[in-house]
Order: sequence, then structure tokens, then C-alpha cells
Amino acid sequence: MISLKLANTLRIIGNQKCLRYAEKLSLIRENDGFYFELRDANINQQDAILISKVLTNSNKVEQSRIELFSLSYNSKIGDYGAQNLIGALPHSVRELGLVGCSISDQCTKALSKFIRRSNHIKIMCIEDNKFNFQSKETLIQLASRKGNLMLVI
Repeated sequence: MISLKLANTLRIIGNQKCLRYAEKLSLIRENDGFYFELRDANINQQDAILISKVLTNSNKVEQSRIELFSLSYNSKIGDYGAQNLIGALPHSVRELGLVGCSISDQCTKALSKFIRRSNHIKIMCIEDNKFNFQSKETLIQLASRKGNLMLVI
């Protein structure tokens, strides 16, 4: 069960906020959808990669349980950590939050790819990062073509 796998990974990361959230995740029933929302939890690039491996190694049915994914205000995630996370996100995610994660233009391609492949994404909050004007324009245009995606950048 993906919520338990994520909980175990948060226990490995081991900081207080992760440990508390791991307990919350471990209470989720097997077939329930859930939000993975771990804001301002001192998650770094290596932690992001651990979380992305759980997502990648879970089957599509397990992945489909995740409705919202937010690691906003974890400024140590950076481009490499974010690229791994974005590439591993399931199609089921309706809301994505990576606000203030120190990501830049290097993530534009990964975000664009996610927008194109996801039929469910409705809200994407990626403000307070380091995108240049061209990257912002690329993502805004892609979101507007999607029609039902609210992009906050």
C-alpha cells in the first residue's frame, strides 16, 4: 500500500514533521484516496529522491490513490530533487504544490511533460521559485491550452 510505503520512507527521513506525518499516513485505509501534503518539513534533494522512488516503484492502482501532492516550502529540494519527483508523479494527482522549493528553468521540461501527460491536474502552484520569464511563459501557455488547469507561478 503506497501510503504505508510513503510512511516508511518518512520514518527513514526521520525529522519530527516527517515522523508525525508518517503516523497520519499509516492510518489511511487501503482503497482510500489521500493527500500527500508535507509542507515546510526540511525535505532536501536526497529526501525528495527517496520519495520519488516510492512513487516510481508503486503500481498504477496504488499511485492512483494520491489526489494531491505538495512539498511546498521545502527550499532544499532544488532542481534535481524536483525533477525526480515530477517524473514520478502519478496521473491521478489533481493538485501539485512545489511552492518555494528552489526550482528553476531546469524543471520547465519536467513540468511541461507532466502537464501534457496528466488528464487530472487541475491546480499547480509553483510560485516563489526561480523561473525566468521564458519558462513562465512556456508553462502558462501550456496550462492555458489544457483549459482546466489553474497555474500559479
